[in-house]
Amino acid sequence: MLDVARIDADRLELRPERCDLVALARAALERVDLEEGRGRHRFILDTPHDALIGRWDGLRLAQVLTNLLDNAVKYSPDGGAVRVAITTRDDWAHLTVADAGIGIPAHQLETLFEPFARASNAAAPAYGGFGLGLYIARRIVERHGGQIWAESVEGRGSTFHLLLPVGSEG
Repeated sequence: MLDVARIDADRLELRPERCDLVALARAALERVDLEEGRGRHRFILDTPHDALIGRWDGLRLAQVLTNLLDNAVKYSPDGGAVRVAITTRDDWAHLTVADAGIGIPAHQLETLFEPFARASNAAAPAYGGFGLGLYIARRIVERHGGQIWAESVEGRGSTFHLLLPVGSEG
């Protein structure tokens, strides 16, 4: 809630520094894999890069990645693969988090990143949460000069995309 208050007051601070996006993704995958602990999910990192250095706030991007990975696990109750892919084009890093979970109804993709938004097939009592994680993620990514969006097919899974400027550190 503190992050939401900072966002609403336009006071969400970033501390950009030299940061490795591949290392951030690897650490987030390992953390979620350890916490998930039930072995129902396989976590995969798919990237041609050993490292991808940019000027980002590593703590805030780790927050975004953890939220997306937690959601992938939560909304894939039957397990399956959760895949993080990182590619680059020009001066942009493109990171995706994909799952084969319950998916999101197409008509709700536009409002998914608004405060308290929840897909109609993800009832709060069954899945928990306040519907703020994606809102916070969007604002963090936008503060980095990037974009975040989702593609989904209900019943077949979702893919969340982050596009981040690599800048002069890349």
